[in-house]
Amino acid sequence: MTSTASLPTLPRVGFETVPRPVDDTLPRMDVAGFVGFAASGPIDLPVLVEDAVALRDVFGPDPELARTDDGTRVRAHLARAVEAFFANGGKRAWVVRVAARPDIARGRRGAMTSRFMVPGLLVPPQSGVRVDEWRLATLRSRSPGSWSDRLTASATLEVTTCVAQDVSAGDGRVGAVVDHAVDVVTGDLVRITLADDVFLLGAVVGVSVGPAGRLLTLDPRATRLTQAAALDGAATAYRLGESSPHQLSGFATANVDGAPYVVVDDAEPLDPGDVVIAGAPADSVVVALLGDVAPELSTTGHRYLRVELATRVRGDLPASWPTLRDPATALVLEVQRVRLTVRDGDAVVAALTGLGLGAAHPRALCALPDDDRVFGALLGPRAAAEDLSADPASRVLTSFERECLSPRFPLGGTLATVLLPLGLSQDPFRSSPGSRVPTGEPAPSRDGLDTYAADLFVDRDLAALGVDTLLPAAWDLAYLRQAPRRLHGLHALATLDEISLVAVPDAVHTGWEHREIAAPPALSAPELVVEDVVDDLVDGGVRLRWSSVPTATGYELETDLAETFPAPVSVTMSGTTATAAPLTACTSVQLSRVRAIRHDEQGPWSNVVAAFAPAATFAPCLLPTVTAEPEPPRPADPPTSAWRARTSAEAEPWSTLLAVQSAVLRWCAARGDVLAALALPGSFTADDAARHVARLRGARAAFDDVGQPAELDVLDGIVPALTQDEMFVLGYGAAYHPWLVSGRPGSDLGAVPPEGAVLGTYAAGALGAGAWIAPARRQFLGALALRPDIGDDGLRALAGAQVNPVAQDPSGFMALTATTLSDVAALWPVNVRRLIALLRRLSVREGARTVFEQHDRELQQLVRMRFERILEGVYLRGGLAGATPDEAFDVSTGAAVNSEATMAQGRFVVEVRIAPSRPLEFLTVRLVLQGTNSGGSRL
Repeated sequence: MTSTASLPTLPRVGFETVPRPVDDTLPRMDVAGFVGFAASGPIDLPVLVEDAVALRDVFGPDPELARTDDGTRVRAHLARAVEAFFANGGKRAWVVRVAARPDIARGRRGAMTSRFMVPGLLVPPQSGVRVDEWRLATLRSRSPGSWSDRLTASATLEVTTCVAQDVSAGDGRVGAVVDHAVDVVTGDLVRITLADDVFLLGAVVGVSVGPAGRLLTLDPRATRLTQAAALDGAATAYRLGESSPHQLSGFATANVDGAPYVVVDDAEPLDPGDVVIAGAPADSVVVALLGDVAPELSTTGHRYLRVELATRVRGDLPASWPTLRDPATALVLEVQRVRLTVRDGDAVVAALTGLGLGAAHPRALCALPDDDRVFGALLGPRAAAEDLSADPASRVLTSFERECLSPRFPLGGTLATVLLPLGLSQDPFRSSPGSRVPTGEPAPSRDGLDTYAADLFVDRDLAALGVDTLLPAAWDLAYLRQAPRRLHGLHALATLDEISLVAVPDAVHTGWEHREIAAPPALSAPELVVEDVVDDLVDGGVRLRWSSVPTATGYELETDLAETFPAPVSVTMSGTTATAAPLTACTSVQLSRVRAIRHDEQGPWSNVVAAFAPAATFAPCLLPTVTAEPEPPRPADPPTSAWRARTSAEAEPWSTLLAVQSAVLRWCAARGDVLAALALPGSFTADDAARHVARLRGARAAFDDVGQPAELDVLDGIVPALTQDEMFVLGYGAAYHPWLVSGRPGSDLGAVPPEGAVLGTYAAGALGAGAWIAPARRQFLGALALRPDIGDDGLRALAGAQVNPVAQDPSGFMALTATTLSDVAALWPVNVRRLIALLRRLSVREGARTVFEQHDRELQQLVRMRFERILEGVYLRGGLAGATPDEAFDVSTGAAVNSEATMAQGRFVVEVRIAPSRPLEFLTVRLVLQGTNSGGSRL
């Protein structure tokens, strides 16, 4: 028994975050929900992430949404907001990627899933060999979007060879006996040699163990005879594709010097690597793999393509097939599996080995899980599990699906019962990669982000509902209807009870429009010179200067010891000067070059300069002559059809943002235990922020003077504006401004809304001191600057408009206040709202424990004692105000609130009164100087 070689699997160490068990004396108040745009990941399906690495593994880099008039890329804020949440103390977040959904009535195709051809794999008909039912195997990207455009997929055949002890037929089945040590399972594709170039090919449907070995059972309906053949004599042929085969015009066959060729018209889209199929006698087809074009044979109007491999496949297994066996030929049985490799350009990004070609295989290639399958399975048990620290992946996913989960494999499977290899190489270095099947749609359309509107963030069937009806309607859509469906946008979080914080960081965009824009000028090569070589332990090295390049956003400097720069030390910066540190301890020739960067675009390299480093009193030799000249400027891109970001003036009156924030506040109020962090557009001044909050508050009454429902404003055509009767929902939101600048200096610096960092401090406070502690004046980790610069007067204006100002003080960047938008002064502090949410969760939890208990005075006393014990703990930790616990809280469950009549109706009331502690806002320190110069002084 032998096994063919495959690419070796490199040893590696994987790190995973194990959630720390949380003290469950009080309900958990640190879990956040984020809704926004991402490059990859499931759409409208909450995904639990507990670290930034897992976040990027699922949702990928920040996608480009549009470009401003000056060419600046506008990117999504979702992932950076979640990263800021983790950086500032958050431990657990549910993330929802939103994008356009298919809507036939509105002419929207929605986000599109890419498909990838896998050369060498065919999908045969389930039975028979009808030509029009054959197709090429295609795999799908694990999630919709253009993130997978650069990927290619290739398959390599992995064969385990053994000698079968017997092959038999009986009771409508085909059987083979192999040694006990042969690794074969249900779903494996096996090929049995009956004679020279005559094979029995089929999928294993059963494996049993007997005294003589392992008995393999093949399904005769899916077992086929194959043998080497030729296309000679075929009058009609078809090119296989991912759907129906395409009939070739001008098709003919030729034999030149003993080599078979296919002849087709020049206009036919036939290329090397394509597969051609033609009908053959005796209910069979001939499938051929084409090679290179032979230009020396091609004539005007016709092309010759060499036939690399041709196989005849019989449709039905004839009853006389055992007679085809040659007794002189060994019964060689091959177990055929594949290795699937995914590349981004030349780099291997993922690979899986030992994949079965039958759908019943435990590692079936056609059963590669997509994001909807994996995270849809994880959502249910995670949302319902009592032990939030437990990992349900081991309960709901197979071992193969768990392997594809971390790190996330980029492709999903295909609909097929079995895949047949044709010309699939066993050499991993000779496998041909298959690229994405083109769709003709631009990237933003395939991302589902070609139009910016409020309906990306909300469920259209829930957006217009009020606080009282929103949650019942959500449960009805998601669970109770005969055909339940997935909730969309923000409302996809409706059934996740553990969430107590929420943010929608991508609601602040100005929007975009489709138009033709001119590409920025091409980047040129800088001119690099050596200014000096400094001998200093700290700042020593080669001091370099280069000319600036117009429109460049940064520069990349490389230093190496060889002129080809095989292993350079690379540094990215924003200025035009730098000091290249010595690469070796001994003086040697050090080479440097630099190029301009514009966002993620790279310009040509400069000239190469040489210098001795570290500095030496005597040069060991003359500097070599460097012949590398600056690279020529690359041609400018032609004008492209792209998405232009609107200006702030064009986005007025910000109806999309108002619609999303109104929907968020209604949802938080409907839940009763969720607080939303609201961001404002990055261009807003303090006056703009005050005007926006005034618009959000609304001014219209829900009813007119005669008691009839008033006509309300509908924001962005989907969300009704808040009315005067809904002003209470403002207490469930806290607004913050301005934005935080984060990232690595000189490279990917970017301003992001402060919601992620704010919620991170909320979560850290809840995990540490408690949710009732005011989350103001906590340093935002990772923040480098603010945008825009508001100024002291602006900060005061923001606070006056109940927008929490974000500012810098000597200890770092932080929010100076923590107030909600509530009109009720008692509910202004965020910690009071969070404390009320905590008590609501506590009541729901304790109430669930008493359901179906015998309702009597003993139960009332027991529940009162439970609440008093928990509230006393909150009091001792500073959450409640009062000189004694009696002044801080009061719990009543007796006859005053539970009469005999209400008890007979099965009703149990627990009345809790609390005195929340308020944060210290002003502290006066008096400094008094005592004493004289002669007698000393004391402060």
